[in-house]
Amino acid sequence: MKTAAILLPAALLCALLAGCSGDAVTRAAAYLESGDAHFRAGRLSEAALEYRNAVELDPANGDAHLRLAEAYVAAGRMRNAFPEYIQAADILIEDTELQIKAGNLLLNGGLFKEAQDRARVVLQRNAQDVDGLLLLGNALAGLKNLEDAVSVLERAAEIDPGRSSTLTNLGVFRLAQENTQGAEEAFRQAFDAGGGSPDTAVGLGNFYRAVGRHEDAERVLREALAREPRNTRVNDALAALYVDAGRPAEAEPHLKTLVDLAADSGPRYALGNYYTTVERLDDAVATFEALAREPAEYARATGRIALIEHARGNRARALTLIDEVLSRENANAEALSIKARLELAGGNVTNARTTVNDALRADPNFVNAHVVSARVFLAERNIEDARRAYLSALQLDQTSLSALLELSDLHIRLGEADSAIQRATEAVRAHSDSLGAHLTLVRALTLRLEDHSRAKQALEVLLAEYPREPAVHAAAGSVYLDERDLVAAARSFEAALAIDPQSFEALAGLVSIDMTARRFAAAAARLDAAVQRTPRSVEPLLLAATVYSASGDTAKEEEALRRAMTLAPDEPAAYARLAQLYMSQNRLPDATRQFTELARVEPRSVAAPTMLGVLAYAQNDTAEARRWWETALAANPRAAAAANNLAWLHAESGESLDVALSLAETAKSQLPDEVEIDDTIGWIYVKQGLAAKALPYLELALDKQPENVMFQFHAGMAYAQLGEDSRARRALEKALALNPTFPGAQEARTTLGTLVF
Repeated sequence: MKTAAILLPAALLCALLAGCSGDAVTRAAAYLESGDAHFRAGRLSEAALEYRNAVELDPANGDAHLRLAEAYVAAGRMRNAFPEYIQAADILIEDTELQIKAGNLLLNGGLFKEAQDRARVVLQRNAQDVDGLLLLGNALAGLKNLEDAVSVLERAAEIDPGRSSTLTNLGVFRLAQENTQGAEEAFRQAFDAGGGSPDTAVGLGNFYRAVGRHEDAERVLREALAREPRNTRVNDALAALYVDAGRPAEAEPHLKTLVDLAADSGPRYALGNYYTTVERLDDAVATFEALAREPAEYARATGRIALIEHARGNRARALTLIDEVLSRENANAEALSIKARLELAGGNVTNARTTVNDALRADPNFVNAHVVSARVFLAERNIEDARRAYLSALQLDQTSLSALLELSDLHIRLGEADSAIQRATEAVRAHSDSLGAHLTLVRALTLRLEDHSRAKQALEVLLAEYPREPAVHAAAGSVYLDERDLVAAARSFEAALAIDPQSFEALAGLVSIDMTARRFAAAAARLDAAVQRTPRSVEPLLLAATVYSASGDTAKEEEALRRAMTLAPDEPAAYARLAQLYMSQNRLPDATRQFTELARVEPRSVAAPTMLGVLAYAQNDTAEARRWWETALAANPRAAAAANNLAWLHAESGESLDVALSLAETAKSQLPDEVEIDDTIGWIYVKQGLAAKALPYLELALDKQPENVMFQFHAGMAYAQLGEDSRARRALEKALALNPTFPGAQEARTTLGTLVF
């Protein structure tokens, strides 16, 4: 027999439940009365305690849950208020205002389906309820159903055409649909309906900013500011507009006004972040130091200072600051996440993993901890776990800019065009003022030739909005270069260099065009000028060496490589290319004499003994190579090139593999993106019989340099060790096809003979 559903009033239901006697209800009422008295007197903690007692005695009392929620809100404890509002709304189902409030809280928490259900409860009683329609429209938008969201808000606007908030939301949704004309119509209607109020002016101004009409945005916001000079939303919108329009100096007065007006610390952090963005780092540090003197802000503000110190190259100072925070608050998720970032930047992946896991345990809902965890997974070559970590961050905050952009970048690296475009598009919609989001979308659109037209359309808008931004012109140049439109590419790269003569992306693009046309003299002239402008920059020197090599000017090639080696003694590419040059010229003994003299004159030099080790190794004198690399490490124990090369010697000989791994990890900490070091670490693991640990490093190196014979060989040996015969065969055969006589060729052939399939 089917049991009938019986609905009982809350009081009667409570009386029927165990532990909810009439006496309990009476006592709960007394607690509510006491809580009210505390609340009226401003004693919020005491009020919350009394309301909590009432809820425990009478859990079906919706009013008690509601009062407890409001006490938490008054005390600034929104996380505690959230579940109480929801429980109150579950009990007081007839309270329309409460259903709307609960629905909006669910919206803010990203629980769009639950918010939609609340809206349905309201609209089932009154289909004309504008608040209910607005809640439903926002929930549908959160569920990515923009078409229905727009229809719902259009209905709400018909019912109450004078309600500006409905029209503003309608404008937002139409803009997300890329219906610019319809969006402008809605924002203008909102502005007129609100009598040009500051809120509607901000909505209209932000719309104009989003579509690149900066002059219109400034006009609307300036008019609003004239009416209310100290309105926080207007000042905030103007500050964002000026930063977005490339006029950051004009943003500062508005940010300072926000600081003067605010009762909380948020605007001071915004001001400090602004100073960081415009590279006024001393002002940024001073702002954050003032915040750090307040006990409640110490941890957060000190974390910001640590990041600035790290950006300045003061890694030790940055770690010291974060450790000071953690000595006071060892479970501070934000501080732990920052420490993990610093450890990762220093190449200490193992410690970074431990630290970020601590951050996630301290606060599983801290979005940045998931983002940092994803970065660590990438450093560990664990692509799928990185992908999952980014998705976890987006489940907590679907608009997280760092998660969206980094996930899009990951899809770009993997060639997953649809996913890359989707995430970059979401970033652009949520952060229309982020140039990085727009440029990431352009990069995603260049993955497929059929999307190039969209990339160029996006760049046209960006060029109109950011005519003085070199990265935009350089991105346009790269798109044209992909399409082999060399004239348009050159024009874009030259525009980038006219704005920023140090834009290496633009310089490299122009050099590529010159090389394609075999205009070696023109390419060399560009690079000579670049080297004169930035005499301590290594990248132009290495590119110049490539040009000189292609043009046959070996003297200048050698000069460029030697200068690069001197400027960056940790840069392995310079040593390898110099050694190749000397070998091609049969000048190894002469080069050895030159660098021996340099080592004598400059006994603390790292570059000279490192190069002497390379030259000795090229002449098969491994003992001499080891001696020189040990000399370099004595001068600088963290000399990356020498550490990597010495690790390689140990690995090749099969002796002291633990020492070899330690040396390679030292090199990795200094040059985390150098694939030769990844290959060294992977090969050491193979020698140790730990092929599973080796493969992430070897595959990363192979992805970047698939034509490198040694990388193919090492990967093949790792696959063979793991019993993956078909993959081992492909890699080893590829290595032998690239060079049948490479060192290790015989071992490769022997291993091929042992493979079963």
